[in-house]
Amino acid sequence: MSGGPTIIAWLDGDQAEFVRAIVERLEGQLVGIGSSDPRRAAELAQNLSTTVLHDLRGALASESSDVFLHTSASGLGVAQTQADLNALLEAKARGVRVVSLVPLPASAIELYAAGWLNAPQGVTPAE
Repeated sequence: MSGGPTIIAWLDGDQAEFVRAIVERLEGQLVGIGSSDPRRAAELAQNLSTTVLHDLRGALASESSDVFLHTSASGLGVAQTQADLNALLEAKARGVRVVSLVPLPASAIELYAAGWLNAPQGVTPAE
């Protein structure tokens, strides 16, 4: 067990080594992964020696970790923007740091329309 952060990652199938490198660099512990390709999620979790997670929003809203690393270009901030915002607010309330390598939401139009900029809890894109 490392002294670094516990990390959950949501990734595309070809990003396993990239995620492994990030976790090692942070001296963290990968405690779960999910994938935009659910057919490969179990394989990826096995390759990364961690638990597979099947529900992106559920993992973000309720799984226990210090960091939620989002590297997938699909799945979050694309279609269910209100559900995504709610999941992010839940993570924020629990003190989880969400690190996304892709824009959230996926469209700048959604920043205001779905309430990303005026959420009651004050989530802003920089957070």
